[in-house]
Amino acid sequence: MSTQIDSQFGIGLETMYGTPVAPTRFFESEGKIDTKPKYVDSSVLQPFTRVKRLDQHIRVQQKVSGDQELDIPISGFGFLLHAAFGNSAISQLKAADNITPVQAWQQIHTLSLNDFLPSYTIQELLPLLGGEQKPHSFTGCQVDTLEIDAKAAAAVTAKISWSGRDIDTTLQPAAASYPDDQSIFTFISGSLGYQGTLTPPTATALASLDKPAATNVTAVTVTVKNGLDGNGFTLGGQGLRQRPQALGIAEVSVKLTVEFTDTILRDAFLYGTPLPLLLTFLGEQDIAPGIKPALQIILPAVAITSGLPQSNGGDVISVDTELTALDDGSHDPLTIALVSGDSAF
Repeated sequence: MSTQIDSQFGIGLETMYGTPVAPTRFFESEGKIDTKPKYVDSSVLQPFTRVKRLDQHIRVQQKVSGDQELDIPISGFGFLLHAAFGNSAISQLKAADNITPVQAWQQIHTLSLNDFLPSYTIQELLPLLGGEQKPHSFTGCQVDTLEIDAKAAAAVTAKISWSGRDIDTTLQPAAASYPDDQSIFTFISGSLGYQGTLTPPTATALASLDKPAATNVTAVTVTVKNGLDGNGFTLGGQGLRQRPQALGIAEVSVKLTVEFTDTILRDAFLYGTPLPLLLTFLGEQDIAPGIKPALQIILPAVAITSGLPQSNGGDVISVDTELTALDDGSHDPLTIALVSGDSAF
């Protein structure tokens, strides 16, 4: 027996695209993956028939898509970042003496320049009312969009938009296991800078700016779109995609909500001045002596596309500023660094 809160969201890395595998990683996550079959109806007319015919109503294509939403966990999030980026590295950190290894690792995730992103089987267990859990397993799932959102007095959240191949209801339910560390990142531990000279991250050191962080940001959203193609439906596939979705032009955008305390962003908008952007969240508890968990988003060059301050009826002026990341030719246009106790993605 189960209750309506006993849903489960697990993911397994596929060896072969679209071939179902049992989940190996589980997330305290709201999953809303759906399947969208496409049907065709004959356009041939027949006398005395005004309703489409059953024998000419044929399913010709199957797609899977949907979102996974979660508070960003300190442990396990690298698995999802690797799914979204496809180009990842991990290094063990050392103590203050720079000699002794400690139980902390730094991950570096950058946009892949090679097809294809890894594909996964996502299994949702959904509870029947007053009954057992029923599995929906979605195969060939790749990350189309990653959105990271932080607002005042809230957890830092992620929404991952998956695009997949098919649904399988016969794969046996997997027994879930979760990391011992269930802590999350929150807005209160965050900082955002957009002034100064950026020092990019290394394998074992986070990025930094040589000027202080901003003190007027009340909300930030970073969106990464992989631009996956919608093709791959070829003869012999029986309406299913026969290959992974190919990478397209990546779009990386940022939305900031700031109080109008200075003219730095306004002037950058008016004069087209590129800025660096460094967003950092720290965990509350050390994972090794002197080392806190960290999630860092590094954008060496962003251009402001909108955000001119306007009057607010006598209230504090709040500005919604939109930015887009650009490739400056010298640095990765987007890097996400993650420091945690995870020794693997």
